[in-house]
Amino acid sequence: MYSSRDKLDVLYEIIRDMVREEVNAQPMEFPASVDAERSILGAILLDNSAHKECVVLNANDFALDSHQRIFAAMGKLIGSGHAVDIVTLAEEMNRRKEVAEIGGVAYLASLIEGLPRGLSIKEWCAIVKEKSLLRQIIGACSSATTKAADQVLTAAEIVEQLGKDLKGIRKK
Repeated sequence: MYSSRDKLDVLYEIIRDMVREEVNAQPMEFPASVDAERSILGAILLDNSAHKECVVLNANDFALDSHQRIFAAMGKLIGSGHAVDIVTLAEEMNRRKEVAEIGGVAYLASLIEGLPRGLSIKEWCAIVKEKSLLRQIIGACSSATTKAADQVLTAAEIVEQLGKDLKGIRKK
């Protein structure tokens, strides 16, 4: 018979495999720092005031969909004056019907596992923001490449649109 700890260990391993699958589904050149993302989310779970250090981020800056959903739910709870802990976050995620999509309550609990001792929230936020900007640049250039290949617009129009897209990224 399995002990509660054995069952929890098996569950954590299943969750880790799910996250690895999501990460591995991204192209290899896809700029992301899943470790920085997890560290930010775990730090907020441990100390809600850490969320204040994340003013440069929005949910879309996170590469993984599950992390986007978790960060958005944390922001909603904090913005409403509620504490963010595993119970309140799980309830919010459950209310949104997103618990299964993010890997369940066990995944939320796993966010605080292996958290670096020195919490470097600002540095982690800078890493996540940088990777987000790189993904946005890739997206803008990919869009321009597609437009050029389609040959519907003139080269000047494509360059103009790309310039606008890149300026928009810089201002974020």
